[in-house]
Amino acid sequence: MSNSDSDSGSASDSSSSPAPPLPTTVLSTATEDRSTTPSPSQDRKATLSPAQYRFCVSTVRKLCKLKDATPFLNPVDLVAFNIPHYPSIVKHPVDSAILYCKLVASNPV
Repeated sequence: MSNSDSDSGSASDSSSSPAPPLPTTVLSTATEDRSTTPSPSQDRKATLSPAQYRFCVSTVRKLCKLKDATPFLNPVDLVAFNIPHYPSIVKHPVDSAILYCKLVASNPV
């Protein structure tokens, strides 16, 4: 009787379906949204003069070098900080890397 019990137990184990895939995190979609943001087209008129552009670039670089800038250098990690509701509060998150990339992409020269 114990043999038939163990056989039926092993049969149910082998026919069980694999574990469902883990849900995707909100972080991956937030990163995708940022990476697909179109860069300014070359046809648009520059809004900054070359002097203003140089000033902005140097200011962003100085801000990034400050000791208190560390939390603002990279996007917020929703999983590490356990804040899945963050995207519902902050609609357009911006970190210094994104700010710098957009500034460089808008080079008026």
